[in-house]
Amino acid sequence: MLDAMGGRPYAALVWGEDSIDAWWWRAPARSERVDRMVISDVSPRIIFPTSSRLQEPVSTTEKEVAQRQILLFGVEGQRRIGQVTVAIVGLGGLGLHVAQQLAHLGVKKFILVDNDKIVRTNLNRCVGASHSDLGKPKVAVAARLVKTIRRRQAAEVHSVPQKLPGSAAVDALNDADVVFGCLDNDGARLVLNRVAKAYNLTYFDLASGIDAPGGRFDSAGGRVALVTPDGPCLNCMGEIDRKEAEYFLSSPTAQQEARKRGYASGWDLPKPSVVSLNGTISSMAVSEFMLGVTGLRPCEGLCVYYLSSLASPFQSATKRTVSADADCFTCSLRAVGDKAEVARMAAAH
Repeated sequence: MLDAMGGRPYAALVWGEDSIDAWWWRAPARSERVDRMVISDVSPRIIFPTSSRLQEPVSTTEKEVAQRQILLFGVEGQRRIGQVTVAIVGLGGLGLHVAQQLAHLGVKKFILVDNDKIVRTNLNRCVGASHSDLGKPKVAVAARLVKTIRRRQAAEVHSVPQKLPGSAAVDALNDADVVFGCLDNDGARLVLNRVAKAYNLTYFDLASGIDAPGGRFDSAGGRVALVTPDGPCLNCMGEIDRKEAEYFLSSPTAQQEARKRGYASGWDLPKPSVVSLNGTISSMAVSEFMLGVTGLRPCEGLCVYYLSSLASPFQSATKRTVSADADCFTCSLRAVGDKAEVARMAAAH
């Protein structure tokens, strides 16, 4: 088979009634175990072949800590949560909430991606950050938060102080089973959307916003969108503003010129943000992850949260069904990997 495939690796799977085994070869007489298989569907699943070295039971400590949630989804559900490697891209108001909740839920392996540092205006909404953290990388604050929560339980944290589409960030995401995008602009969102499709990643994209013209509250809300290998991407859902994305992916010189001509539409100006709304959207995303991974029910594709003005009090969460666009360019890049040339998407890089 190796000869027939021109030197490319060869893998073999054997399916049983209740189990699977898998091995792969890079050279003749050099077999290696396949330690884990990820099935990316509306709900991500992880399977450990019978020869895997990675299968491990839920520890006694984990059972004690997670006792109340095990009553919901059982020990098997807890084991599944502990098997998932989760990447969080963006560790601000949304991302730190997500990191905190996933650590409490029982996720053991984290990949944290963000090149920003904590500044004073972050302190109203960045969970786990304090005045003593001013100037520290956000990934360092997130890593400390996760490890503090996990304590005696296992925790592996890989921090990448770089933003997409940097090569180190893209490479790190390849080790993830599930990605949470907690980004504040559609340029970064466009890049992560393409990375998810190119590398067959399950991707929860989070967004929150407040409309308060002239300092008067009008409305607020957010949404959680799920991108899977076979499902619609953010472009198909209409969840990316192409003009905003182009602005953030252009060079600093081009951005300055756009601002002079009035084309930036306030994209680079500070926007209202409060911890409670970020917490609501983050909880929606983590709940969908929990429900899907444990098998309680499939993940929803698009969940939207609305909060109207105080003059007309109303809040609700709804779901929308979106189909993939057969002509979507991003979806056509599914599973092409490095051929997507993600690193070339931003002129600034």
